[in-house]
Amino acid sequence: MAVQGLGFVGAAMCSAVAPARTTDGLPRYTVIGVDLPTPEGQLRTDAVNRGELTDAFGCADNQDGSHATALSA
Repeated sequence: MAVQGLGFVGAAMCSAVAPARTTDGLPRYTVIGVDLPTPEGQLRTDAVNRGELTDAFGCADNQDGSHATALSA
């Protein structure tokens, strides 16, 4: 699954879809997120790759770590 734009909606979509598993426990989707080739786009891409969702995405810090767990799947 490709997600275009890793802002508020795109980052949330990645973290919602990434943990989906088949009945065998394997990842259901390969999730690929892309953003603009700008400094801000690079910051967003790097943050998603680290499993971080912060105010840079227009959302509050994820205190329980569920986004990091989903994005690292």
